[in-house]
Amino acid sequence: MVRNAVTRNLTGTLEVEDFPTLVPGTVLRRDIVRKIGSNQFALHGIFHDFPTVYEVEALLVEKAIALSQGNKSIAAKMLGLSRPTLQKRLEEAAERHSYEDGE
Repeated sequence: MVRNAVTRNLTGTLEVEDFPTLVPGTVLRRDIVRKIGSNQFALHGIFHDFPTVYEVEALLVEKAIALSQGNKSIAAKMLGLSRPTLQKRLEEAAERHSYEDGE
């Protein structure tokens, strides 16, 4: 879902409308993403530097799981993913985290 939004976005600033499959009422605040200058944007209050796709994906997955009270089937639906795809992404994120920690 995040990859699709980034790929399809034409303005350079992700908007709520770039995530058409989000469940109403689960959207993060619209002002998280703000335009700075002519061609930069930042995710205020969340990331110190420009985030990677993996970091944004992790944020969305974490938020969806929290909003669904740990129900991964509901979280997957909120993210526009199948339950197995969400599980695969969680496993891949855990592997990346483990690799980054040097384990």
